Amino acid sequence: SFMNKARIYHLLEMALVALSLFFFMFWVLRHFHSPGMIWDYLGNEYNAAAWAMKLREGFWTLRFSDFGYSPLYHGKLTSYLMMPFYYVFGASWTLLRLWPAVFGLLTLIMMYLFVRNAFNRPAALTALFLTSIHPSFVYGVKIGNYQVSSMVFFSISAVYFIEKWFRTRKARYFCFA
Repeated sequence: SFMNKARIYHLLEMALVALSLFFFMFWVLRHFHSPGMIWDYLGNEYNAAAWAMKLREGFWTLRFSDFGYSPLYHGKLTSYLMMPFYYVFGASWTLLRLWPAVFGLLTLIMMYLFVRNAFNRPAALTALFLTSIHPSFVYGVKIGNYQVSSMVFFSISAVYFIEKWFRTRKARYFCFA
């Protein structure tokens, strides 16, 4: 009957979402420990990641003057977000490499929720699938661009919550955005 059909469609939708996310994580985490971190000549990106090396070497990073330099720069926001995880789990390249993968996964989930609410479920499933296999998105997350991966998540989350606020006019969604 109708309830069984709705339940089957819901289970099928969740299975397709899980499958898309699984394939995304498979491609991102494939050859996880091979080289591929972004180290370029830009000083602000170096400063955004230098605290991790200092913490790994046993130095508490807040003693260094470069931590907190230009605090509105997106790399510094990423540093502040990562600091509790480094404190709890210890300094490791594994955590630094997992950061963009987790934020890439969260970005896909938020994008799916936004498209599902703004359009419909087939559009959301299509967008999720196409983005999860898009070479530029997978490669951008895989190579360890950890500043950009968190900013894409926050951007799509803001769009999702603004759209949700626009439909419901509930202040909590506007605050989240």
